[in-house]
Amino acid sequence: MKKIGEDEVAVTGITVNIDGKKQNLAMIDDYTFLQGDTGYILFDDINFDGQTDIAVTTSFGTPNLYLNYWVFEPRQNQFKFVGNYSRLKLNHKDKILSNTEKVSAAKYINNQYFWKNGVLTKK
Repeated sequence: MKKIGEDEVAVTGITVNIDGKKQNLAMIDDYTFLQGDTGYILFDDINFDGQTDIAVTTSFGTPNLYLNYWVFEPRQNQFKFVGNYSRLKLNHKDKILSNTEKVSAAKYINNQYFWKNGVLTKK
């Protein structure tokens, strides 16, 4: 973390420990916490491969809750950054991810994603 104001810090990354090997997961540039903010980390299998993946909140106080997502790559024994998305909902049966984004006072967009050759792809 890096202090940028009296009551604000920038989170530059989080460190995970995988079987004794540490990996720093870099955060997006404008990820900051104000005093009293509460973030969280999710542990879900977002690419449906049986491995636990990681998501970290990156926005607060907005209609859309955004998270940075990483998937675990077992061959490299490390996490790979996927992107920053509005909170993804998982459909394990159909292997589809979805979210809803508020784009204006009266407009919402429903998105669906699937995995194609290891890349999260919008339908």
